[in-house]
Amino acid sequence: MARPCLARLPLKMRIREAQRNPDTNKALAIAAKPSPAQLQRMLGNRRVARLIQRHAGYRALLELLRRKDPPLAVFGQIARQAEKGQKKDFAVLLDPSDEYVAWSKAMAPGSTVLHATNVDDLVKQLKAVKEPIGTLFFFAHMNEDGDILFTPPGKMDFVPAETVASKIKDSVHVDAIDLRGCSVAQSPAAISKIKVAVQATKITGATCTIVKQVGNPVKVNGKEITTPGQLSNPKIKNAFDDGFKKMHELFTDQRKKCIVNDSVDGYFKTGGRLVAVWANPGSMANDTDWDDKKSVCFKDLKTEKVDPAKPPVIGPDDCKLIEVSDKK
Repeated sequence: MARPCLARLPLKMRIREAQRNPDTNKALAIAAKPSPAQLQRMLGNRRVARLIQRHAGYRALLELLRRKDPPLAVFGQIARQAEKGQKKDFAVLLDPSDEYVAWSKAMAPGSTVLHATNVDDLVKQLKAVKEPIGTLFFFAHMNEDGDILFTPPGKMDFVPAETVASKIKDSVHVDAIDLRGCSVAQSPAAISKIKVAVQATKITGATCTIVKQVGNPVKVNGKEITTPGQLSNPKIKNAFDDGFKKMHELFTDQRKKCIVNDSVDGYFKTGGRLVAVWANPGSMANDTDWDDKKSVCFKDLKTEKVDPAKPPVIGPDDCKLIEVSDKK
């Protein structure tokens, strides 16, 4: 089937069609056909604006597009930036377990995974990254002092944030850092040193205990179903659908509302697992359980921006995300 002429398509369809073009630069040049007025309207559509931002990667280009009469040459600039490579997210896993792999795939989908056993190993892997980095995630055990747990063979080594910062300084430059571990943001001054070390614009972490529950793959005839290709047989697919529904029963209380990847597609993206993540405040006797009045799904946590020199006020039942960012 022949491809439709881009010039005859509505603007949004033109952009989507350009995305499918294997030659990114040529595609973006084709997308430059809209008039300046149409380009202006594009920014009113957040989805299209994000598409432009992914290709541009630079605020300056977006500022040009916001002008009253943005030049069509701007899309040429976008194409040249796209040629240099889009920024990708990376997820650093400091625990080798399958549970952590599933956790990272659910909460940082599409990220390139790095497994590090110690700080020197982390530095080596970061230096090997030769492409722009958007968000650098850390999935690990952490504590309220800002320490991060590395797990070399036969050891458990809590490393202070200051030490991590000094080791990884200038090894890589990233846009943002996201610390997925317990209570680490109770020490914003400590974690902000990691932000400065890699010249990130912001760093985010939680003030309370992060709890996760990872369900095992659905089994059909004793075999784990972990890829969509295994569902070509209608009988197997029907059995899988039943098993997928029953899988939710494992997430008791209100935990099922905290499932991050609650869809068949999300299930397969984590290698055949559903992952629920929630936060518990320090006032809970068992901070790995669930309390209908105190537990909060991770996706529902509020973010508070703070000055690292001023520790956040955290009540006994308080759970939130803390962000330390550059001042604008």
